[in-house]
Amino acid sequence: MDSGIKKHIAKFFFLYFNQYAFNVLIWAFLTLFLLNEGASAETIGIVFAVSTVCALCGGLILGRVGDRVRGSALVLFVHTGLFISSIFMYAFKALPFILLAFYAASIFFSPLDIALDSWAVGSRPEFGRYYGLMRSGISIGYSIFAFVAGFTIVRYGYRSMFFCAMVIAGIQLIYITVLFVLDKGNGPIIIKKDKDTDDNRGKKRNTLSGVRKILQIKQYRHLVIIGLLIYSASKFSEIYTPYYIADSGGGVTQAAILSCVGGALDVPFYWLSPFLLKKLKLRQIVAVSSAAAFIRTGVLALTHSSQAAIYTSVFASMQYATFYPAMRYYVNKIVPENLAVSAQALITVLAFNFSSIFVSLFGGKLVDLFGINIAFLFVSGMAFVALALLVSGVLLKDEIKASTLEIK
Repeated sequence: MDSGIKKHIAKFFFLYFNQYAFNVLIWAFLTLFLLNEGASAETIGIVFAVSTVCALCGGLILGRVGDRVRGSALVLFVHTGLFISSIFMYAFKALPFILLAFYAASIFFSPLDIALDSWAVGSRPEFGRYYGLMRSGISIGYSIFAFVAGFTIVRYGYRSMFFCAMVIAGIQLIYITVLFVLDKGNGPIIIKKDKDTDDNRGKKRNTLSGVRKILQIKQYRHLVIIGLLIYSASKFSEIYTPYYIADSGGGVTQAAILSCVGGALDVPFYWLSPFLLKKLKLRQIVAVSSAAAFIRTGVLALTHSSQAAIYTSVFASMQYATFYPAMRYYVNKIVPENLAVSAQALITVLAFNFSSIFVSLFGGKLVDLFGINIAFLFVSGMAFVALALLVSGVLLKDEIKASTLEIK
């Protein structure tokens, strides 16, 4: 590994570290915050569903912009919006206005993730192999700030998490501004496409034509289907595990321990991702992720204790930290370079956002009607379907190793 790659990894490690410090301060404890405000499971689901719709809109619009501007410029723009949103979340006192600011943050956070991923892996092809190492900063930041957030909320109340998020967002904005100034020397902010090399030979390419081209790729469609199933289980766990903890007699302390342990357990799986991407086929990696999701949600369906949620977090880490780097890496490998950001945004919309809306709305209703255990049993079944489709060879049957995958 040369010094240039090491510097690149270090730079983005700290970007991811700070980015998901903000994430844990808001999203990880929002369910408990809403429960403290008297919200039902269905109401919580609606809040997260609206948040996902906002993220979907932001991802679609700014994902397309990302094809035309440098990654550093897009990251700077969306993080400015995130910082402003965090100021209003702290400034507002009434719950409806806090939620409006939260929805604004959601608009910017989804494309921020896409833009940062594209910036991290898009400048040189070999950077994609080390994506997991860079993204491990997420887990370390998540783990550390989960402890900080839990301690702060217990001591100063729920509103303190909004203040901490505002401070973290401000620090991140300063860091990104410095990187943006340094990155300006690497080329123009606006990326102009050569008409002679454009697929449409001089015709203006629009969003729908780009989407059609992306969806013509069989491996991409398979990734979307598997992502829908796996991420439904993952997102339900993310939203309703704090509810599960509260329902079984736990509280902020147990939720903080869960986030802290979960973040720490993500790290070794992210560090293993370069090895997995080199040695295993995509279908094998995704099968491991599906099995982990099935085990985690299945155990929570059959038990009712905060300890079970904490102990099974190793499977949540295995599920997410194996699937996510593989998905991002393979999407960049199987789509044309000029559609890479749009492809990343599209799979985020189709696999992540749609599944999030579904489990937020339907999951909350399911919890209110039948209880949290039955709801976990349902999403466990979705993970099992994903595993069965992979093991039977229905999906990704002909996939090959990332080291030899090429676009024909």
